[in-house]
Amino acid sequence: MSTSCPGLYTSAPRECQVRRTTLKNDRLNQLGTSIGKTAYMAWKEHSKAVKDPSDRKSRWADTMLLDAHPASSLVIQLAKLDGLKVIASAGSDEKVKFMESIGADVAFNYKTTSTAEVLAKHGPIDVITKIKFTIHEIQNLSLVTGKSLSINGFIVSRLHHKYEEDFYATIPGKIASGEIKYSEEITSGLDKVGDVILAVQKGTNKAKAVIKVADE
Repeated sequence: MSTSCPGLYTSAPRECQVRRTTLKNDRLNQLGTSIGKTAYMAWKEHSKAVKDPSDRKSRWADTMLLDAHPASSLVIQLAKLDGLKVIASAGSDEKVKFMESIGADVAFNYKTTSTAEVLAKHGPIDVITKIKFTIHEIQNLSLVTGKSLSINGFIVSRLHHKYEEDFYATIPGKIASGEIKYSEEITSGLDKVGDVILAVQKGTNKAKAVIKVADE
């Protein structure tokens, strides 16, 4: 159920209604706004990728670059389903291995490897997915004009009306079948919240951080 629906209602608005799913509880996190919907809806709206690599008239995206984030794992897999080459960066060797395991063509640790050298060897880049701030920051905005670049920001709730039905018709089934893979780091007990938040802020967590409150 959405938690961003303030007010009292005699009948809940459509976006606040509970959806039934056969997924186990430990997989439901992947269908939430911050991971599943963010990745899926932003990809559909802004990537301009097409699944058929031979369709050159409508296809201009061949290679994408993205950084490590819980939503990134789904973006990698969506990009591969659409036939793109994926270059992925992360801050640890363990995260690099996970990105490789879910389909990234090139994955590297930006703390120990030169990003410029990786892109010089494996680029050029058509799509950059920027979900959080890392070392890969914009250095020269003037290139936006010179290279005819498009920069898109988005608020995922504004894309619900276009992609929500397609999202629920597509992603839960792919997660249930194992076609879409994900990684979580589950910690039990509310007393561990501070430690988990600190790990996320320091970047030492190895996957999506989840606090398990109880078994039921």
